[in-house]
Amino acid sequence: MPIWSSTIAIDDAFTHTWQALRAESIDNILDSVVVTALLRDLGCFKPQVGGDWIKRVIRYGEKTAVAITKGSILPDGENDIETSAWWTWRYIAAHIQRSLLDDQKNSGEARIKELVKTKTQAAIDSCEQLIEDRFLAAHVSDDTAGGTSIQSLRDLLPANATAATLETDRAAGKYGSIARPTTYSSTTAGTVSTATVGNTWWGPKYIKWTTPLAINLVDEMKKLYNSVHNNQEPPDAILCAQGIFETFETSAMDQSMIVRDEGTKIANLGFEVLRFKGKPMVWSSNMPVDNMMFLTSKYLEVIYDPNLWFDMTDWKPIPKQTERLAHIISAMNVVATQPRRFGLGYV
Repeated sequence: MPIWSSTIAIDDAFTHTWQALRAESIDNILDSVVVTALLRDLGCFKPQVGGDWIKRVIRYGEKTAVAITKGSILPDGENDIETSAWWTWRYIAAHIQRSLLDDQKNSGEARIKELVKTKTQAAIDSCEQLIEDRFLAAHVSDDTAGGTSIQSLRDLLPANATAATLETDRAAGKYGSIARPTTYSSTTAGTVSTATVGNTWWGPKYIKWTTPLAINLVDEMKKLYNSVHNNQEPPDAILCAQGIFETFETSAMDQSMIVRDEGTKIANLGFEVLRFKGKPMVWSSNMPVDNMMFLTSKYLEVIYDPNLWFDMTDWKPIPKQTERLAHIISAMNVVATQPRRFGLGYV
């Protein structure tokens, strides 16, 4: 068989293999990263087919009722109580590359299968690494500035290594094309800080931990949790750095709060899960030191397009080379529609 015919056969082998493995590979990729495994478990992954933007109507105001008596003039007029937030699609791509010389060496059926397995697994591994890096990547102050990478949870909750940087970032730029609050309340350690000027409804809650953490952490976690909750909607997941996870694990004064999660889906995937007020708590090595996020999944979405979701392109020759390329491409982004339902503890 001419080598060109063998090359076409290998193209088909890659395509058919990926089609057969695609669903399982998506599970493996997303369940191998603690952040996406947690968000999948919470039901945050939502499909959207196409569209120029990912748009959400944000309710930020409310009508005001008044007391009346006989002869009172009844209230009228329309209040501005809604606005729109929008995010751009972001894309990830992993490539599979091989050479005509590879094809010549692997033209037997058994060798083709081995080549397909090796090259496909490398692409899967690169998707896992990119997703792990991007979901907790460094904060970008203005998400309408034409970025290309998936927006991270640190864009929603500016989380950086130093308090000074964080306290600047949380009041600058935009999120979902809406300007962030311009001012927050006191940053005194141990006091929950909330937005006070600007789009206050677009501001998360923050607490600067009081050191030593081994003594103060649990009490201040309660403060932040209750502030985000506001006796209305509680956060339902906690994501933190390894060190503060271990501090919570070993130093909580009320040891009855330390519950190891066993038997749930995310725990069965091999991740260590603790519980705080009944909510799952996990750690990621990509979180800044001693940072802890309180998440409310009802308002957190990982939007993906099912028509471009870990799909393999056709094989393409590289001009003037013996190389051929195919790509696995996904369209997605991370959006949050009520930042006030989220919180961050930091040092």
